[in-house]
Amino acid sequence: MLEENKSTKYIALRITAFYFVLSTLWIVFSDQIVIFFFQDLKLLTQIQTMKGMFYIISFGAVLYFIISKTVNKLESSNLELKKSQTEYFELFQSSPDLILVINFTTKLIKKSNAAFLKKTGYKKNEVLEKNVDAFISDELINFLDETISNFKTKTKSDDYEAILETKNSPLNVICRITHINTFGNENICRLAFTDITMMKEKEKQLYQTSELLSSILENSPLVIWITSIEGKIIMVNKGWKELFNINNIEMKEKSFEELVSPEILEFHRTDNQNVNLVDDTFHYVKQIKRGEENLFFQVLKFPLKQEDGKVVNWGAVALDITELRKKENDLILAREKAEQLNNLKNIFLSNMSHELRTPMNGILGNSLILIEESSNADIRTLAENINYSGLRLLKTLNLLIYFATIESGKIDLNFFAIDIGKIVRQYSKPYVEFAVKKNLTFEIIIKNENLFVEVDLNLINEIIDNLVNNAIKFTEVGGVKIIVEKEVGEKGSYGLISVSDTGIGIEKENIDVIFDDFRQASEGISRSYDGLGLGLTITKRLVEKMNGSLTINSEPQKGTTIEIRFALLSN
Repeated sequence: MLEENKSTKYIALRITAFYFVLSTLWIVFSDQIVIFFFQDLKLLTQIQTMKGMFYIISFGAVLYFIISKTVNKLESSNLELKKSQTEYFELFQSSPDLILVINFTTKLIKKSNAAFLKKTGYKKNEVLEKNVDAFISDELINFLDETISNFKTKTKSDDYEAILETKNSPLNVICRITHINTFGNENICRLAFTDITMMKEKEKQLYQTSELLSSILENSPLVIWITSIEGKIIMVNKGWKELFNINNIEMKEKSFEELVSPEILEFHRTDNQNVNLVDDTFHYVKQIKRGEENLFFQVLKFPLKQEDGKVVNWGAVALDITELRKKENDLILAREKAEQLNNLKNIFLSNMSHELRTPMNGILGNSLILIEESSNADIRTLAENINYSGLRLLKTLNLLIYFATIESGKIDLNFFAIDIGKIVRQYSKPYVEFAVKKNLTFEIIIKNENLFVEVDLNLINEIIDNLVNNAIKFTEVGGVKIIVEKEVGEKGSYGLISVSDTGIGIEKENIDVIFDDFRQASEGISRSYDGLGLGLTITKRLVEKMNGSLTINSEPQKGTTIEIRFALLSN
């Protein structure tokens, strides 16, 4: 580029020098003519010649300056033109559109960009100087011919969507044809193809998804509708039409106000206001009267918003819960009836227990008198059997009274701070003799002293009595061990009472059963052990009433361990 600038300046200099030589020659010869005719004016002529030379030099310099400026402007224009051509070529090659430049007179392809070659799979030599009709579909050929014929009135075509054939798979494209300009002897136009294949595929997927959702909504067992903010129906599904017994033709001819009752319409308006206030989903149960039938629906109402958050429509989904509501009412009635029967049962147990305990005290008292005063051994034996049976029956009656009291919720609690080690030792001692009679060992181990918990003294006595009595009753070989110790857990410290035996144990699937009312692991007429099956039930409920917990671990034929925990007092 610098060499071109130098050559241009040399040209301007030569032109100026040539003009200067011609002017000098003319001045020299003209001076000789003047001398020839006017010899006395030699000095004057020389002076004039010098002036002429000065004018010539000045004019030559001006001429040189003008020529240089003109040449520089031409050079700048050429540079700008070349720069524009370079930029255009770069844009042409880097454009994501598929571009062909053709002579629209001959339809021969003059240029193609990289995107066209890459997307179509053609090589450059397969495209250049070939007729464009070989690369485009018939519909595009017609569009091209029509556009070329209109170049006199229009220099650019409208967008045209078509298929572009390639070596691979066809492409969905939008074609635009632009008349560039007449270049030399060629009429040039540019074909630009924008690939919309992926967009078309997404549109297809979106359409399929939309159709799927529409099908799901239409055939859903739910009642679904969408309305405008003013309450005009935009969309309803088959469930909605069936609910109001309305077909498509009738719905198009009527407004929402005409389709539903005034009560539902007013609720619809109020409901929209509620949704607008919370700006979120809104749940409610709605009762609709259809003829003589009352229908109940669980409704979910929600606003449909634009991207800027403005609510434009309301959507709603309703589930028919009429049958569910009926079953719920039936369950409520059944529960109330069960509660009434349970109360009657508790009243009956309480009354019968009290009625039976009074004569039972008389039987026990008389049996004790016979045991102490009778000299007849047989009579004393009979009296002892009567006393034993009476004590057993009295214990059963006491359990029934306790159970009825707990069930009715009328049990009174008096909490005191007690040392559970001392209480366990005190209340367990009477069972030593019972264990010895069965040839069982009986141990009481207090690992930590001064473990104070807050419990009801009478209830803790009942709990220890039930646990120790059960442990001895269900053990034939081995023994019973009671351990009192401190346990530190994640939520604090506890006083732990463990009652372990080597008895029959309990199957894993029966552990939960033994805590049910009037249940034992072995049930029926052939059960191995007597009792109502209330001991552990009462024990668990008493422990929980005093904010404690009870757990059981058992293995058949190896024994059972029942653990009770109460929170230790800090002071």
